[in-house]
Amino acid sequence: IGLFALWALREWPASHVFAFEPLPPICAVLRRNLRAADAAERRKAQSDQVLSRSTVVQLAVGSEAEPSTAMFDFYPWAPGESTRHQDEAAKQRSALAYAARAAELRPPRRARRHKVESYR
Repeated sequence: IGLFALWALREWPASHVFAFEPLPPICAVLRRNLRAADAAERRKAQSDQVLSRSTVVQLAVGSEAEPSTAMFDFYPWAPGESTRHQDEAAKQRSALAYAARAAELRPPRRARRHKVESYR
């Protein structure tokens, strides 16, 4: 979590990255990962004077046409599958299973039922 932010910091050494993440558990991991990158930069420079080059904001960012609040489903066992668009995610899973059968592959196993956390 935070791979793009880490890549951007490496590609543009004079930059400051602002990362926005609406889900509290993912935001916590993002902050931890970027703090670790800051610590590595300080060690490399052998100085505690190196300033942080990233800011993490717990916030969902969208267009003005979007509602000001939205429900997100967070899957702790698979954070990359967390979504605000549950219907679209279900369609994607169905399309993947169909494509797997068409290619004579076994479709992905259905995930065991785990607790889903919802955030507004």
